[in-house]
Amino acid sequence: MIADGGLWMTARMDSHKKSMSEAFVNSFGGYPVGYGVGIIVLPLSMGWIQEDPYMANIAITGVYATVSFVRSYFLRRYLRNMVLMIILFV
Repeated sequence: MIADGGLWMTARMDSHKKSMSEAFVNSFGGYPVGYGVGIIVLPLSMGWIQEDPYMANIAITGVYATVSFVRSYFLRRYLRNMVLMIILFV
């Protein structure tokens, strides 16, 4: 924590703005990715859903969760690198 209240508040507000922008990009960036995964995964699993819906549900949920985790991880790394590049070049 920075001793100067003004600097601490500025850093805190920047952190809030960064978190809000990350959440916004993550939420609205997830829709097209999820849609694309659905176009690929759901037709491939149609027969399996009819045969064993419980296991198909677990597998499809696992695919969506894995894709979401990977998307969030790379998005966070990308945004962090963009912030660092902006800081270095400004």
